[in-house]
Amino acid sequence: MPQLGPLEIIAVAVIALIVFGPQRLPEIARTMGRMISEFKRQANELTSEFKTGLDLDLDDDDDDDEIPEPVTGSLYGNADDDGGDPEPPLTAGASESAPDSPGETGNPSTGNGATGPGAPSVSGGTPDTAET
Repeated sequence: MPQLGPLEIIAVAVIALIVFGPQRLPEIARTMGRMISEFKRQANELTSEFKTGLDLDLDDDDDDDEIPEPVTGSLYGNADDDGGDPEPPLTAGASESAPDSPGETGNPSTGNGATGPGAPSVSGGTPDTAET
């Protein structure tokens, strides 16, 4: 909005006094004052409606502020925590107690490869007959 200095205001008042006359000037000034105040009220109301609408839209998007954690894990659900390759699911003919390679021996239930008097033998038989 352009800035009006005191000289410009006096010039406008003198021109209005000459054009409208001294008797109608107070009535015109009152009407102009009411129109300006109504215009300001409408502008403030419109501004507050826009701000309220924007605040509601921003409140609805609060869920976007949370950053979702990346999905970790494996396709089969049994991958190592250190990012190792996942083991494929067991097939119908395989069992968990079978060794991974033909030459592997040890206790499949502990998985540590140690054998002892009470540990079952992979070659078959009972623990008593395995040590001959």
